[in-house]
Amino acid sequence: MTTSGGSSTETTLEKTTTTGAAAAVDALLTLDDMPTGWTTAPELLEDQEDAGECTFNLDLPEDDSARAAFKEGDLGPFVLSSVGRFVNADAAAGYVDEIQAFIDRCQSSTEDGVATALSPLSFPALGDESLAFRITIDDPEAVPVEGNVVVIRRGEAASLVGLLTTFSSPDAALTEELAVAAADRL
Repeated sequence: MTTSGGSSTETTLEKTTTTGAAAAVDALLTLDDMPTGWTTAPELLEDQEDAGECTFNLDLPEDDSARAAFKEGDLGPFVLSSVGRFVNADAAAGYVDEIQAFIDRCQSSTEDGVATALSPLSFPALGDESLAFRITIDDPEAVPVEGNVVVIRRGEAASLVGLLTTFSSPDAALTEELAVAAADRL
């Protein structure tokens, strides 16, 4: 984990050092994109254990990707921003297809007592292709989480933006604002 930036644009990132990763870092959302009062949230970038086929873990190319996370407070809301550069546009389109298959396959699942529901979300078209979905996670040992996730592809690059909340529904207008900002950077 490294910290990039300086003054008000400081963003906590997880990145590799390849040229593609540098381009991915440039396309990430930054603290300046967040509403007033938000901070970086490096603790959200820790790798999660894979609990099964419906675990929400949508990996980007390991060598050419970057991630950033932000939060308003300890209980949220939270924003996750991921960008990946693929070998070509077909590979990036394949990534979007994998996410659509994940949504179709895991609309309702329970693994290790954690119930997850996924449903399509109406959203404006962005980039060369995009999709959006709502995720609801009910873990009896944690607070309930609801989120809007938007995936945008432009050429060989893909960006994933997630706005996650606890105890409330995610703000649709903020989701759209952040997704448009992410799409503009691809």
